Amino acid sequence: MKTILHLGLGGDQFWRKNSGQWLPVDPPKTGSVWVVSDLAEEILTEIQVPRLFGSDRSGFIGRQLTSRFPDTPYKTSLPGPAQGGLLDRLAPRQQTLLAVDARQRVDAALDRVGTKIAGMWTTSGLLAGLGLSRSLSADLFVVLLGEQSSRILFVHQGAPVISRLIREASTAESVSSEITRTLRHLENTKVVERDSAKLPVLVLGQDPRIAEALLAMGMAAVPVPKAMRGMGSGDFKFVLFELALKSPPGQLAPLSRRTGHVAAGLSRLSYAASAASAGLVCWALFGAYAQLRLDGSDLQQSRAASAQLGRQLTGLDKKLAAYPVPVGLVKSALRLERDEILSAPSMPKQLQALATVLAVNPALRLSRLSWAVESAQTPPCVATPQAGRAPAPAPAANSDALPVLPGSRISFDLQLPPGMDVRARTALLGDLAQGFTGLAGLTLLQNPALTQAPESISGGSKEQPTEPSAYSWCLRFANLAAMAEKPGPGKP
Repeated sequence: MKTILHLGLGGDQFWRKNSGQWLPVDPPKTGSVWVVSDLAEEILTEIQVPRLFGSDRSGFIGRQLTSRFPDTPYKTSLPGPAQGGLLDRLAPRQQTLLAVDARQRVDAALDRVGTKIAGMWTTSGLLAGLGLSRSLSADLFVVLLGEQSSRILFVHQGAPVISRLIREASTAESVSSEITRTLRHLENTKVVERDSAKLPVLVLGQDPRIAEALLAMGMAAVPVPKAMRGMGSGDFKFVLFELALKSPPGQLAPLSRRTGHVAAGLSRLSYAASAASAGLVCWALFGAYAQLRLDGSDLQQSRAASAQLGRQLTGLDKKLAAYPVPVGLVKSALRLERDEILSAPSMPKQLQALATVLAVNPALRLSRLSWAVESAQTPPCVATPQAGRAPAPAPAANSDALPVLPGSRISFDLQLPPGMDVRARTALLGDLAQGFTGLAGLTLLQNPALTQAPESISGGSKEQPTEPSAYSWCLRFANLAAMAEKPGPGKP
């Protein structure tokens, strides 16, 4: 449990809260102790600070503390009021310094503490924190009543200015007279204007006669903020004990006095971090274990599926072995059907294409026609030099992986209408050659339009040659339809 060490005029006393009540206790042997002082040597002073930030500002304030309070290590700076613009909030130009100029008394009290020290706070600093409440006036007297003494703190524009310890019992006459004396001092030092509006007074205690005395002086007692009502259990110093246990700003003890408490806090922090790390490790291990179980289940399912597939393949092998036709023969038949029968060129389509060209002159007659699939046994045609050839189709992107599909070769003898002169015969042969070359995938291997005698084209006085009985043609059709229909690698 947390323990408070109170340093006051009546001596040093340890306090601890038990069942909602603060009770005096013996010095603790374990745990940490929070120290609250109520001494006359508590000093407040205000300094001007340049517009500095960060370490520059803290260094400047530290040098001011050392120069103004060289004889005591119990000193600090208090936070300023949250007023003004952003710069005034981050780096206010005024800063209040607080010190306890009673080193021997405080050292002796702290040396008698047999356990860790959490820190030291003064009554003046804690009352200043109460006076900064937004529900209170910026200029305010704060009076803490006690059985053997009372303390008066004046807050001006949100900053504590003066703190006085009255070494006598808190009566209406003594408190009102000390408030009047403090007000006269503030007027003489130009902190407040003389004959200004009466200042409000926050009285922390339960003595209605003090409020009546203040009314008689023309000063009004302001009500206690709701956050502090019911916390004091009849004595408002216990409210300060509650505030000190929260470790507010204004701690004065040097780090050498608080080493054990700070180390314990860091140990608790490290333990918490270790516990969090252990929790994360356990969570990761649990996730890994769950994933391993899931992977094991998937592996078992894969093995079962593989075993079932193996059984199916074994049954299929048995069925194939019982089939009267060998498997290799069936595969060869399927390959023959795919590569030879289904991929053979279509003779009706090719003859229909020839008929469309020959239909330009109904008097044309075929005296011979030969159609054959290209192979090593196909008789070659006598190619005409510079015969008209249609451009070959562009190979597909994966044509290297496709087998060469056989085309077809057509040769025929064509009889022209009788009685045609040389020019008409030459023109008709040229039109037929042009029509054949316009067919997709066709290549002219033998073109009689290119074998006409020069005299038959240019004319002249020479004797005209005898008209041949028939003109022989030879064409090659590429297997475009089978190439389009045949599946590529990896396709069904």
